[in-house]
Amino acid sequence: MKKNVLQFIVLFALIACLIPIPVNAKGKYISWKGSDTFHVEGCPSLETIPITDLVYYDSYVEAISGEALEAAESGVSIEVKKPCRVCKPDFVTADDYGEKRASGYARKQTEAPSAIVQPQEQESADPPSYLLICLVAICAGESLALYRTYRDRKRRSDELEAAAKSLDEKQAALVRQEEEERQRITDWKRTVLSRISEDEASSRARIKEERKKLDADEKVFLKLISETRQSHPMLAAEIADAQHYLDMGIYSSLINKQRPAIRAAEELKQIASDKRELLRQNRILQYQLDFYEKLFPWLEEFKEIPSDEAIAYATDSYGSEYDAVKKWLSPEEYNRLENAEKFQLALDRWKNRKKNDWDIGIEYERYIGYMLECEGYKVTYIGATMGLKDMGRDLLAVKNEKALVIQCKRWAKDKTIHEKHIFQLYGSIAVLSIENPDVNYKGVFITTATLSDTAKKCAEYCGISIVEACPIADYPLVKCNASKTGELIYHLPFDQQYDKVVVSKNKRSCYAWTTKEAESKGFRRAYRWHPNNT
Repeated sequence: MKKNVLQFIVLFALIACLIPIPVNAKGKYISWKGSDTFHVEGCPSLETIPITDLVYYDSYVEAISGEALEAAESGVSIEVKKPCRVCKPDFVTADDYGEKRASGYARKQTEAPSAIVQPQEQESADPPSYLLICLVAICAGESLALYRTYRDRKRRSDELEAAAKSLDEKQAALVRQEEEERQRITDWKRTVLSRISEDEASSRARIKEERKKLDADEKVFLKLISETRQSHPMLAAEIADAQHYLDMGIYSSLINKQRPAIRAAEELKQIASDKRELLRQNRILQYQLDFYEKLFPWLEEFKEIPSDEAIAYATDSYGSEYDAVKKWLSPEEYNRLENAEKFQLALDRWKNRKKNDWDIGIEYERYIGYMLECEGYKVTYIGATMGLKDMGRDLLAVKNEKALVIQCKRWAKDKTIHEKHIFQLYGSIAVLSIENPDVNYKGVFITTATLSDTAKKCAEYCGISIVEACPIADYPLVKCNASKTGELIYHLPFDQQYDKVVVSKNKRSCYAWTTKEAESKGFRRAYRWHPNNT
């Protein structure tokens, strides 16, 4: 396309050069006063001439001088004006100055002076020269516009071609990258499958070995669970062997290190051997103790009691009258103070004493017993009187034909009571039912804490009533009782027979807040009872 456009432009330019552009003879010619030359409009020589000095001529002949032409016809020589060498005014046709002059000029041509230059006859240019120039300009503008359009389209085409080439290169790169990625994924899959196969084979071998070990461990476990002895000596031996194995690992590290510690290793070996036997014995005793505590949960509370108190509870030892209060009164106070005063002092000190778990439990049992006695029940304080022989029943409350077997637990509020205590109470009820088949016993579990969900379900299944979050409150501690002989006697919580005294509403028996109140009602302090007393 570019070649065609250029060819069109060149052809158009040649045609424009070949077209003649005639000058209209009727155009004005200009000179000025005193000048021997004439010019056409627009000549640069006229720019410096004042307008008042300019002289205008209507024709080429008039500009040369009409007088010179007439003189030439008559044979007279007159000086004429010369055309400007810059603008170069052209000659005119004979029609401008008349047919007569032209014919006269022709007749005298041979006689004309040499100063007059004879103009050549021109053909009249009818087509307007300016129209051709406009056409040439329009064609040149259109050609330039076409060329610019072609140039823009060519540039855009080149850009699109370059973009397409770049896209092709990118597409080729993506294809190569995709192929590389596919190959990488294929290689990765092959590697993973190979590793999986290897791991599978290794796992199968490892599982086989583990199965052998599990079979051996199962045999040992079956032997352990078939053990009937309470101390579980076989399990204790296994644990001791395991610990001995760990100790021998330390022994091996001491022997095999860069600078072996042979002496230390041998000492460790001997210690490990002794430790093995001690650990085995410790485990046997621990298993035996755990068995007793699970069988008799109250032992967990009893073991917190000091040794002398525990022996006293277990043996029910006896002493002098002063033995009952010597822990709370000095000999001087005992001998100096009146009965009501000194016994009240002993009671106050007993209430403010530091209490162990056993004391806390006994106080809670007495409080629950007091509340039942207020309801008309005859209460037997089994836990306080029988000590280790209570079999998990703390209170036995009887009213009419209703017999309640009660277990009391004064634990912290954040603790949880589990089902083993429920089972213990249920077992105690079963024993009582066997011993007294005519009595309908009902179990009641009273505690300051809460029971686990499993314990509640077990209690519901066993028909045991539950009373949770039952706190202890202050109540009168002095028991006032009328004996079989009619004597009015009051007992304090630390007295030997305190928990065996039955307070009934149908007698003169009652509770008093202070010893002074008891004595004001005619009651005296109980004497120390001895088994040989008659």
